[in-house]
Amino acid sequence: MSTNYRFPGLNSYSKKDASLFKGRDDDSQNLFNRLLLNKTTVFHADSGIGKSSLIQAGLLPIIDKYNDEVSCEIIPIEIKLTEIINDKSNNLLTDFVFNKVYEEVPSLKKNLFTLIPDDITSLWVLNKRCEKQNKYLVLIFDQFENIQIFTKKQIEGFKKELFYLLGSKIPPEIYLIIEDNLNVKINSDIPVQEEYNFLSVPNRAKCLFVVREDKLGVMTQFSDLFPDILKNDFAIEPLSLEDAFNAIYEPAIIEGDYYSKPFHFKNDNILKGLIEKIADYDTHLVDPIQLQIIARDIERNIVIGKGKTVIEENDIPEVSDIIWKFYNDCWDIVSYNIGLKDSEVFDVKQIIVPQLISTGRRDLVITTKIPEGNPTKAILILKKEGLIREVISDGNTFYQLTHDRLVDSVKNDILRIEERARVADEVRKVNEKAEKASSNLKRNMKKLWRFRLAFAILIIGLIILWIIYAPRFKSKDSAIVSIINSLASVDQKDDYYMQFLENKDFKNAIIFYCLTGTYTDKDVRGKYESRTVQDTLMAGLRGDSLFAVGEYEKAMKNYERVVLYINKHKGNPSKIYSIKSSYYASILAFDEWKKARQDSTGVITSRRIGLEDKGINILPDEVKTLKYLENVQLKDNNFETIPPNILNIKTINMINLQNNKISKISKDISKLTNLEALYLNQNSISSIPVELCNVESLRFLTLNNNKILIIPDEIKKLKKLESLSLSGNPLYNFPLATLELKSLKKLYLNNSTITELPTLDILKEKFSTSALEKIDFKNNPVKLEGEFYNKNEKRIIINQ
Repeated sequence: MSTNYRFPGLNSYSKKDASLFKGRDDDSQNLFNRLLLNKTTVFHADSGIGKSSLIQAGLLPIIDKYNDEVSCEIIPIEIKLTEIINDKSNNLLTDFVFNKVYEEVPSLKKNLFTLIPDDITSLWVLNKRCEKQNKYLVLIFDQFENIQIFTKKQIEGFKKELFYLLGSKIPPEIYLIIEDNLNVKINSDIPVQEEYNFLSVPNRAKCLFVVREDKLGVMTQFSDLFPDILKNDFAIEPLSLEDAFNAIYEPAIIEGDYYSKPFHFKNDNILKGLIEKIADYDTHLVDPIQLQIIARDIERNIVIGKGKTVIEENDIPEVSDIIWKFYNDCWDIVSYNIGLKDSEVFDVKQIIVPQLISTGRRDLVITTKIPEGNPTKAILILKKEGLIREVISDGNTFYQLTHDRLVDSVKNDILRIEERARVADEVRKVNEKAEKASSNLKRNMKKLWRFRLAFAILIIGLIILWIIYAPRFKSKDSAIVSIINSLASVDQKDDYYMQFLENKDFKNAIIFYCLTGTYTDKDVRGKYESRTVQDTLMAGLRGDSLFAVGEYEKAMKNYERVVLYINKHKGNPSKIYSIKSSYYASILAFDEWKKARQDSTGVITSRRIGLEDKGINILPDEVKTLKYLENVQLKDNNFETIPPNILNIKTINMINLQNNKISKISKDISKLTNLEALYLNQNSISSIPVELCNVESLRFLTLNNNKILIIPDEIKKLKKLESLSLSGNPLYNFPLATLELKSLKKLYLNNSTITELPTLDILKEKFSTSALEKIDFKNNPVKLEGEFYNKNEKRIIINQ
């Protein structure tokens, strides 16, 4: 099965891509030679030139080959300062390096010396243990410009450790201990003199600092202890024409397990001409970023997309078109992975794209300007695809376009966004005018219908009185026939019927109900004038009045008479049942609950509401009188939000609204200062509001099977939370913020589509400060590898 592409685009080459990494053979070997010759080497280059690729796919494979050929093995330890979670510890940097070394070489935890106590922690000692095994350390500090985000004390302690590690003498503090132990044991049977001689030999350890060209000045912070640190530097430039040719030609023809078949150009001049188009006019050097975008396009769209293995000149688009297509491909991947419609992609672009450039140049976009939800999700995918990169500056995290070559694409997209927004605004204005005109028309029609209906009712009333008091007139007044005939001729009678029901206008609802069947004028008149219909109409009107003044029980009796009549005359079940809206169902359910409570402690003093599976979506305002309410059970209903009339009852400590239709959690949830348990599973919630994170009393929070993408950092405010269920949500990253919940014991993340995990070192550190006892991580694309222990040094149970 295919494993990867031949050309990674804007992503770096990895160590496994060594056979594909061409065009930098001399640079890789020269960097290795420089590393062997010097204690410190500063490797610097402009952003996007390929420093990380040179380390991973160039230097590390050479070290592996060297280790196979010589007796003393080099142990390279890769250290990224961006992985360090900053705190106030003065030993933060040193401790992080220790952990990295132990992670790579666990055997170094064992003390191999009798003259040095077990409890001494020093990089110098670690390397001595390493050299005892005929190995030595090479510390590779990638993105070392991020050293500037740490405190002066942290940097000073770190520099001191490196100074002793790379120095020629035993560190003074350790030397005194060795001397004392030597004097004690010199006359014993323990052979310590040979060990002392070994410890006195200068270390062979080395350090490689990888720094962006524009941040090279950070190395001056080390010049006090390492005066020559910038003299031992190594720099790389963009590719020569020949190297750029090899960087595409050689990986293309390699046989192997790749998504694309081996391919070549019909003649070498096609590839040479393409490279010359993107080479700098003055220096004739080739930017690796542009080269990779072009190579990526050829592989994915020509070789894979069109099935061609011989590339002809007319197959290759213009360079500007390739870059523009790469830009659009990245957004297509965003749309596909998140499942966005075209209009939704446009909404996300409106937020992100204009921030990427300022005054025609790449700009830094701070993460706090990217809203949660789809924009944050899009940023993570664009980063993965290589369109943007993460930049750490002054302790803050930013995003930035990967290269200046992409600026024109962004400019073009901004013009498209602005044009679309302009058109959308014009459409909105037209729609508003049309809606306003329609609203005026409906309002006028409504007035007309009110007049006609009022007039009809008045005439009918007069005729009824006339019939009662003037029985000598046996024939019906022709006015009734005229009115009913006019009603019977109204188009869309069903729609009017539904509107009257929704507005609780039972009188007119029943008139139109009578008209929905295939009745003659005589049938309609007879039905409308019947005593049953008249009583039903009066019941509906009384119900409206009683409900308005809060007489729920009396109102329900009148509503039930209306419902009884409608059900009795089944003509169209879908229309008939609609009258039993969730509102009336709520009144019925609440009435049943009140009757059940009257047999015990009474309603007003009740501490629990149990209205499960009632088909309701609101609660009557009478709930506000329940001053002692603690437990609210409303699962399996149709609520679209947490009932607002319970959010001021501060005594509530449990709410169960699982399996409803809630899409958003109200900000007023923060008013429930005694809430301990909240069950909102099986809903449609897409985000966790900050206000929920302010409910510090919360102990149990269940949000599984919703639509949550991002877990906010503010969730760590829930200091008492013991159980958190996020399973069945479309999470993309492991929610690291949950590991900062100091009381959390159970975390459920199964079926959450998590594809991105923090580094093992970060996970171990976070787990070690938590109270976690169990994590459910079943059915995720990735696994939590290794064993983890909580702050009580108990192993955390992980189901996966």
